[in-house]
Amino acid sequence: MDEMEQAEDEFAQKAMIEAVENQIADGHPREAGMVMMALTKNGLDHDAALEKMADVLVVHVAAT
Repeated sequence: MDEMEQAEDEFAQKAMIEAVENQIADGHPREAGMVMMALTKNGLDHDAALEKMADVLVVHVAAT
């Protein structure tokens, strides 16, 4: 992977994390906050949980 692709991937990951943070803050969908609570309750730290949720969002966006 070249530097440009890596920079694009990092930008996309940050954008997805921001989208998840916004979902949690807005309470829409409410499941976002519930998933965050479940992940952190099961031992993931906040940042790791956000990354996992962002990964799922990427798959969802790609499928639509």
